[in-house]
Amino acid sequence: MSQKVKISCVITLYNRQEFINDAINSILNQSLKPGEIIVIDNSTKNIFIDQKYLDKIKIYKIVPKAGIAQALNFGASLASGDYISFLEDDDYWPENYLEEVYKNKYFDYDYIVTPIKKIKNKEISDYKNPKNKITLDNFLVSNPGINISNLSLKKSSLFDVGGFDLDLTVAVDKSLIIKFILNNYKNKVCEQVSTIKRFHDNNFTFSNNTRVYLKNLRKFYFKYGYLMTLKIKLKFYKKYFYYMFFKLIKND
Repeated sequence: MSQKVKISCVITLYNRQEFINDAINSILNQSLKPGEIIVIDNSTKNIFIDQKYLDKIKIYKIVPKAGIAQALNFGASLASGDYISFLEDDDYWPENYLEEVYKNKYFDYDYIVTPIKKIKNKEISDYKNPKNKITLDNFLVSNPGINISNLSLKKSSLFDVGGFDLDLTVAVDKSLIIKFILNNYKNKVCEQVSTIKRFHDNNFTFSNNTRVYLKNLRKFYFKYGYLMTLKIKLKFYKKYFYYMFFKLIKND
């Protein structure tokens, strides 16, 4: 593919020393090279990035614990590319990831996503595939398979909807897709390649953060509850009270 449109890659970094160099390396090893690699660091401690990468990437330190949405928006605002592919610091891509994503009239789409594979205990297996699941009702209740690391988009489309939601601590990816759906943005699921999501002890999704998660669910409901049918609200309440009465009490 002759790259007429510049692609930027943005990595968000928060205290994951053990994975960040692998994430950077997975982008540098892409068969389709991006125009730039931007690392947004909102860590609360000093993170060592291998010396051999420093002349190939741009690193920006922002306020510690600024949050994932702030880091993503700042990185996107700095990006010079028309298209941006995001990667979290603990995930990585196979070598042909960008080449497959930016194929076949990719410029016709506002956002492109891929399936997600997971790696746990060094074993890789299927995790989620958003194909035929990108609907408003699905995203109002759960996330059927779009996270930061499998999301590529037009920079202009991102900022036309106000960027990632600064009010949310988690589920900023889900919130963005809801805004895209409401604006009838065109999407494509590229099934030829998958991002690799690590399951580990320092992964928010799978660690003990029930109180933060419940607070975020309340914020999400106040923001998007008006879009929910009664059936969707009941599913949402079921999810909320499950975490409140089973997860929270168990953890306490």
